[in-house]
Order: sequence, then C-alpha cells, then structure tokens
Amino acid sequence: MLTEAALGLINHILESERWARDQLMPFASQVIRLELGQQNFSAGITATGHLRPVPRHATATVTLALPSDSFFKSLASPFSLKASAQISGSAQLAECLLSVFSHLRWDIESDLSPLLGDVVARRLRLVGAGFLDFQRRQAHHLFRNFTEYLAEESPSLPRRHEFRQFSSSTEQLRDHFQGLGDRVSALES
Repeated sequence: MLTEAALGLINHILESERWARDQLMPFASQVIRLELGQQNFSAGITATGHLRPVPRHATATVTLALPSDSFFKSLASPFSLKASAQISGSAQLAECLLSVFSHLRWDIESDLSPLLGDVVARRLRLVGAGFLDFQRRQAHHLFRNFTEYLAEESPSLPRRHEFRQFSSSTEQLRDHFQGLGDRVSALES
C-alpha cells in the first residue's frame, strides 16, 4: 500500500515533467528494485514513462541498495544519499534514474493553487521549504554534535591524530616483526 502511494506521487510529478517521461520511455517493461535496509520495493517502467507496481519476486533490471539510515544521512547532507547507494544491474538504466530523480521537482505550489489560491499556495510552499531547511540544518547539527561527543567526551571513537598515531605504531610493529622473521630465517639457514 505504501509502495502504491509513493508510486502515485512519483507518477503525479512525472505527469507534469514530460522530459523525465521521455528519458524513461526507452526502458519500458524494465524493473527497478529499491532496497532500503531490509525493505524491498519494486516498480516497472511503462511505455508512457510512468512507474507501476510489480511483484517483489520480479527480476530487476537494476537494483539500488541504500542503507537503512540513508534517510537521516540525507537530512544531514543531501549528497550523501548518492554516495551511499550501491547500484547493480543495467548501468544505462541506473544512470537514467539518477539523472531523472536528481532533477525531478514537485511543483506543489501549482497543485495547491487551484484549491487555495495563488497567494496561499505560495506562502504554504515557502513555509514548508523553510521548515524542511530548518529540519535539515538541525539534523546536520545533531549529527555533528553527536560525532564530536563520541570523539571528544566519550572514549568510543579515537581522535583523528590518535588514529594516525596508532596506524603508524602498527606499521612500525609490523616492520619490526618482518625484520625479526628475516633474522630468524637467516639463523635457521
């Protein structure tokens, strides 16, 4: 049910974006699978460039796997969503999907305008955008403060210079053991 609602919203947005549907049309009848943690969602591309639900067991042309915490990471940094995605399958379809969904925007103002009027629709969009921006900034600050707490106040995470020092010490220890192994080999022969 949630998948159908999400696909309905995506199709609504695609309906007003002809360029996006034109890019998806060559991939008609191919299947996209989105793996979000333990949840899997599948959708097929129609001949008109829209998305339709397909059975979960349908063979996917491309699979986009995101970690379960990707939603929260995307609040802190929108670019982290692309970086954390693991893509398998058709490279052409994956590239098309990333291009379309990177540039696809919902013009909520034009959807609300016939119902509420132009001025109210614009104000609601501005308030909503401000609220989302505030939430994104707060999530970013919370994430930064939490990592600072773990690094500075709690011994859970080492500081960057401590990690470098540990790595350097480990490499020196490895080199000493290598030299010791070479000396033992020389003594045995």
